[in-house]
Amino acid sequence: MSHNDIAVYIHWPWCKRKCPYCDFNSHVSDHLPEEDYLQALLTDFKTQSKNFEGRNLVSIFFGGGTPSLMKPLTTEILINEVCSFFKTSSDKVEITLEANPTSSSLNKFLDFESAGINRFSIGVQSLQDKHLQFLGREHSAKEALHTVEQALKTRARINFDLIYGLPEQNLTEWLSDLSYAVSVEAGHISAYQLTIEPNTKFYSDMRKNNLTPMPNDLQADFFDATRKKLTESDYSHYEISNFAKVNQECQHNVHVWKYGSYLGIGAGAHGRLHCKNITAIQNYKLPFRYIEKVAKNQHGVFMSQETDNETALFEKILLGIRLKAGVKLTNKELSILDAEGLSLLQKSNALLWDGTTLKIPGSHTQLTDDILLKIIK
Repeated sequence: MSHNDIAVYIHWPWCKRKCPYCDFNSHVSDHLPEEDYLQALLTDFKTQSKNFEGRNLVSIFFGGGTPSLMKPLTTEILINEVCSFFKTSSDKVEITLEANPTSSSLNKFLDFESAGINRFSIGVQSLQDKHLQFLGREHSAKEALHTVEQALKTRARINFDLIYGLPEQNLTEWLSDLSYAVSVEAGHISAYQLTIEPNTKFYSDMRKNNLTPMPNDLQADFFDATRKKLTESDYSHYEISNFAKVNQECQHNVHVWKYGSYLGIGAGAHGRLHCKNITAIQNYKLPFRYIEKVAKNQHGVFMSQETDNETALFEKILLGIRLKAGVKLTNKELSILDAEGLSLLQKSNALLWDGTTLKIPGSHTQLTDDILLKIIK
């Protein structure tokens, strides 16, 4: 990765329904002002990107919310704008769009592909109807299977998005979901452990004792079984929750985890921009507020501030250590970490240091958060 590389994240903030586990910036509305939002995105991009002309574009990622609710023409306009600014042909750039079964069809997938999308991340989440209902998903398992079949008719790369660790889930059901993803030769599988985040319905339910999370030891069993199943099926466990066939890693996410520059466009989007210093940027969160602010200020930035060296280093470690490849550090950078914690974890083989790279062995990646608590002062 070159310091001249940049990725662009574009946020679509609307969904048909808010899932009870979701803490992302997503909103349900009967009125989607797509044209107004598109113009705001274009204006915001022109303003925020003006200092980065000549950068090498690595990727564009349409996240949400539910970006597959967009018109394919909207994505085409945005892709052309971004690629023309960075003078990079769209066929050389990874361009991902997150898609849900209830807003996807073969014709729409093909239209998105014609618009420039070359990677679809499909929010399957489960292939068991009872678990889809628990997760608040609108689609059925049958609809999810049909959507995947339609997406596979395109030339785009496909990611399967799945969730495990549900309170009533058993390992046989979970392995069945994984087996299907493997059988259709999905190039990438994201297997996320259910986490109960503040400001979600699940969090409220848990506080009221209406939801009991899966015990930690059973979650660990699911993690180990997931890793075994997918690595034996020739998927590389390249990040805590992500598995890929050869050369199928999500280039956008890898770029972010390696602490590369990325521009965040859209309501609530974040950015990290590397020039002489690292600037952290956050946009206005509420969609209509964002549109209003862009119209007034020619950008949607709510907060922009330089990141001090120590904070930047911590961010670099927090992101980079998620990767199988680990994070490259100098001895000077390593010295800000807790020496005693580092030593103990190295002795137990939970943390590896070869003089240039700090990494967590694959068998211990589920413990990443605990490991970080022990090494960060």
